[in-house]
Amino acid sequence: MFNVVIVDDDIISCDLMSGLLSKVEGVSSSHVFTNPLQAISYINENKVDLVFLDVEMPNVNGLEFILLIKNPAISFVLVSAKSEYAFKGFELNILDYMQKPVHFARLLASIEKFKKQRTPSQFVEEKNDFIFLKNENILEKYNKNDICFIKALGDYVAIHIGDKKVIILSTMSEVEKNINNKDLIRVHRSFIVNVSKIDKIEGETISCSNEFIPIGIRYKERFFNFIKYF
Repeated sequence: MFNVVIVDDDIISCDLMSGLLSKVEGVSSSHVFTNPLQAISYINENKVDLVFLDVEMPNVNGLEFILLIKNPAISFVLVSAKSEYAFKGFELNILDYMQKPVHFARLLASIEKFKKQRTPSQFVEEKNDFIFLKNENILEKYNKNDICFIKALGDYVAIHIGDKKVIILSTMSEVEKNINNKDLIRVHRSFIVNVSKIDKIEGETISCSNEFIPIGIRYKERFFNFIKYF
């Protein structure tokens, strides 16, 4: 079961989405907000798994909305009548993008994508250059050199490999032990980065695969000493 929030300043769109979600198995609750500022307050104070979010809203648009949410584990689906927001949305790692009017079959596809993302993989075995991760009954092989960065998501960890994100049930400390690679270094309590994939460093911020990664105070000296000899 998972908790869903709908955010749209158009009450008719909210009613339509709420009605469609009521038919979906596994949705435990569906909270509706026409005021994005009220929605931000609610989401930051309650357990929310998935947000269906309109783009063009007063005070705060959908893209700005995502940046104001504290919990990085929440998944977002942008919903808009216009397709030009899709690219910017995916730059913010949204789960999906749906165009209005939303049809039930399209909504189901988005929900299935969410469920698949939330099914955690597990570490199975590590080799010198690659690891195997188990997702249900499937073993998937990944080259460790292809890892861009690793991000903590509450009880989970997201491993960004190329344009793919693999979510595993683990802690950052366990990941450090299980993915042993000379190019990977912890730069923040919530981030491990592959130095070979860094695009640039500005001050205490790393740019890597369209993600801006902060350099934590306790990791700063070790990181900058490391890249001197990279």
